Amino acid sequence: MDNWFYIWLIIGSILMLSELIGTDFFLLFLGLSALVTSIVGVFGASWQVQVIVFCILSFCSIIFWFYRHSKHKANAPAYEPNMGPKNLVGRSSKVDAIEGDTAVKIIVNDTVYLATCKDMASLQVGDQVRIVDFDSAKDRLIIEKDTK
Repeated sequence: MDNWFYIWLIIGSILMLSELIGTDFFLLFLGLSALVTSIVGVFGASWQVQVIVFCILSFCSIIFWFYRHSKHKANAPAYEPNMGPKNLVGRSSKVDAIEGDTAVKIIVNDTVYLATCKDMASLQVGDQVRIVDFDSAKDRLIIEKDTK
């Protein structure tokens, strides 16, 4: 066992500790590659072999990370918080509270919105509603009772 074992161990530890700053787990896989390479160094492989093993493991882990990352993005909802209420059109929600004769509170993605409905008398708390439009003048969503 030569000093390469300790070098790979330090590199792997630094990369894995650096992952505490980031949140994508990219450096974690590279750190694991360095730690596995340090194990290869224990068995007496030359430094050239260790570098090749590290490159191969890093390449495979990067491909794995990109595959998982793109799969996660594909399954993410289309809604993003800063896109505005106009992009909520077509979504369903439930009536959370009724504010007099003019407004209804609904919750969409953990955010409370004020909404209006043409048939306010028929709405009750807990009813399923569908967002059909956004009235920017009144800053309210326009909903209708979902009949499904």
